[in-house]
Amino acid sequence: MKGSSALFWGALLGGGALAIAAFSRRAEASSREVPGGPRPLTPHGLGDLEAGAVATPTTSEPSSVELPGQIVVPVPSGPRPKVPSTAPVPAWNRRTDDGGPPLFIPDELEALARIITSEAGSGPIAERMALGWIARNRARARRPPVNIARLVCAPCGESSGNARPFSSRMPATAANRELAAMILATPQAQDPTQGAESCFEPGLQDRLYAAGKPGNRLDARGIRYCWLRSGLDYYGSVGRWDLFGPKAGRGVRPVPREWKLDGYAVCCYRDTRTACRGKQPGDRLEV
Repeated sequence: MKGSSALFWGALLGGGALAIAAFSRRAEASSREVPGGPRPLTPHGLGDLEAGAVATPTTSEPSSVELPGQIVVPVPSGPRPKVPSTAPVPAWNRRTDDGGPPLFIPDELEALARIITSEAGSGPIAERMALGWIARNRARARRPPVNIARLVCAPCGESSGNARPFSSRMPATAANRELAAMILATPQAQDPTQGAESCFEPGLQDRLYAAGKPGNRLDARGIRYCWLRSGLDYYGSVGRWDLFGPKAGRGVRPVPREWKLDGYAVCCYRDTRTACRGKQPGDRLEV
């Protein structure tokens, strides 16, 4: 992957003009209620995605240190496409928990930028790049494939399992709008995550679990066990995030021994195993 960094960013920046042209195709945002509510999204079919965690925005810089299991995501070193410093449509530039009406955004670039902002804030660019690609891959993996805006902004809001697998609660920043434009302009074959479709932040998940936050009955070890059991494979890590993708996909990596999953088993969400009848997610099972 390192050897292809120059090619990756050359193609990416070369497509910048195409990406920025996407702004000229913006549709009008709708803040109206849809009669009967929004049409449900088709389930992804990957089992429960119980993390649903939103990373706390940080201002840390990208790290150049390569750790075991870490994916090397190329960081741009040249000029990037210029994008507007404010939201293309003012009605889009708000949080979804501000007391206003439901926010529907049909624009794919704006929806992707909101995902990056909501999940990773202004964190390291490698993490934001990976999250953007994972969201793009997830929308593409739906059957039938859907637009990213349909995936998370019909309407926008907090992550909600398979219905809205990524948070789009926060308004996009100019920097993340620029990053989203570059991701959408890049050929699928140059995906640095190698096809990852799901991710979560283990450190944050452990904190949510320890605090007893509703909907977080599994710690990071339990999430990893349940996701691997549901048919996903480990695709490596980028910064604070663990990446997962389709079974036997091109990005598969060995499961780290540090996860201590040998001889470990718990009940997962919506677990149909006989041993889990009457049990709660996170309850230990005899192996």
